[in-house]
Amino acid sequence: MQLDPQELQAARQLLGYAENTAGRYMTPRYAWIYPDMTAAAALDKIRQTGKGKETLNWIYVIDASGNWWRISGSRIWCSRPPSRNVMAIDDPELVSVRATDDRDGVLKAFEKYDRAVLP
Repeated sequence: MQLDPQELQAARQLLGYAENTAGRYMTPRYAWIYPDMTAAAALDKIRQTGKGKETLNWIYVIDASGNWWRISGSRIWCSRPPSRNVMAIDDPELVSVRATDDRDGVLKAFEKYDRAVLP
């Protein structure tokens, strides 16, 4: 089996990180939405683009430049009014790790914040 060019590029990028760092375990296959979307628009986008993503329980909110704004629990905004902006919905504090953080530190962050994913 061969990787397509996009998958090969992603694999090479991940392999560029030192062993036992967060970067080696990252996935480029995550679901994301824009901060100006309503809950209904976000659900539509996830329906259209969610196939094959690592997780759909937590959705990344990024701007057009690819900058992280927050991570949003899809379960939370799925139960809110469809017209509500996703940024107006309370979500847990954004917690992240650096790609260069060691594996043990990353595991401690997952446990401390009780998260299934961390940007």
